[in-house]
Amino acid sequence: FYNLNNFSNDIFISDEIIDNNSHKKGLKIINNTHYLLSFTVENEKLSHHYDMDSPIKIKFNDTYINGKVVGIKIDDKNTHISILCEENFELFKDLRFVKLELINFSTKTYEIPKKSIINKDDQDGVFVKEASGIIKFYPIEKLKEKDKSVLIYAGIDGKIKVNDKEVKTISAFSDVILNPSAVKEGDLIN
Repeated sequence: FYNLNNFSNDIFISDEIIDNNSHKKGLKIINNTHYLLSFTVENEKLSHHYDMDSPIKIKFNDTYINGKVVGIKIDDKNTHISILCEENFELFKDLRFVKLELINFSTKTYEIPKKSIINKDDQDGVFVKEASGIIKFYPIEKLKEKDKSVLIYAGIDGKIKVNDKEVKTISAFSDVILNPSAVKEGDLIN
């Protein structure tokens, strides 16, 4: 039926008329361990350049799916991309045409409780218990506030910019103090 090792960059995606009000372009090839999705994106909507074998992320309904580019063809107006996916097969197995969202940009974030955030020297941050038990202040960069929590930027290699200077922020395994009014920087706790 198909051989991914010999997959051509010159794949042609034909127009399919689904009903009188719907006109879609696309192709889906599936087996039980992986599936291939092909779609077309207008060049002006792409903010990222994709190459063969580069990772790619799409969104279907509320599910994010990682894939790998296995075919790409660029013309004057559109980029035709074919991707190989190995996860969330059950979402697509019975569907022929699906509406996908290509994720051009994503940011790694952490979600922390609002009550753990303090302001020190006009900088938002949190107290973290270090491995030694000493309390230390770490600056944070808020991205989005929710009802009782805040999404903060994870930084690049664990660092964010504060006053044009790169400083260390919290990591995935930081022991954030939930009640910062009960401690102060430099305290030693168990």
